[in-house]
Amino acid sequence: MTTTKLVFKAIVGSRLYGVNIKDSDLDYIGMYIQPNSDILGTKYKEQININKDETHIEIRRFLELLAKGSPRHFESLWVPEECILVKSKIYDFLRSQRQLFWTKQCYKAFTGMTFSNIREDRDTKGWYHAARTCLFGEELLKSNNLTL
Repeated sequence: MTTTKLVFKAIVGSRLYGVNIKDSDLDYIGMYIQPNSDILGTKYKEQININKDETHIEIRRFLELLAKGSPRHFESLWVPEECILVKSKIYDFLRSQRQLFWTKQCYKAFTGMTFSNIREDRDTKGWYHAARTCLFGEELLKSNNLTL
């Protein structure tokens, strides 16, 4: 694969939400653009796993996930400035239009993720994720805003 252009990279996970402990790892999410030759050829990659704590999503896939209401990707448009490590004009534009991505599909995805966390993760961390996702969905419904 040829060189990609990093559009956005931010700290996510426990450090984003302020629930990290001394030994917490650093988690990152990123968005990138691949060269046209990769997209039009056979080298397109919708996601690059840099390591277990860092994932970069190609912009087309990122937009698809936003359209589906993916909470993780939706939240990345609301990350506080102090958690953003790399940003570009493209990210700034998407961020300025973030309310447009809040649709009924997001509501379904947020509630689905909440119930999935309740069913699958029966530990403190899982319950925390369920509560956080539910509260974020409620805040978005009431104020069209998200405080991370």
